[in-house]
Amino acid sequence: MTSNFAAPFAPNSDANASIEPASIEANDFTAFFDTQAAIRAVFFNGATAQATYDKHVLSGLPAPPLHYTRLQSTSPAHASLSFEQKLDAWKCILV
Repeated sequence: MTSNFAAPFAPNSDANASIEPASIEANDFTAFFDTQAAIRAVFFNGATAQATYDKHVLSGLPAPPLHYTRLQSTSPAHASLSFEQKLDAWKCILV
């Protein structure tokens, strides 16, 4: 499952840096998880995705037995890892 937040972005800038924090509105994850009972894990595309979910969603959820994993961001701004290294890290989703 991918975190999905509605937030306006400034054009021609790093996507995470251009998020206006006051404008963030989280999707209804409680309803989503209620209708998708088979979900057991949530994976985040980088630290910003996880921090946003933690701040705007996690406290409002009942305590289902979910496993949370933050993966290396696929953003080109995080060029310290090669594509192959990122791919290897993301393969854990397939298991």
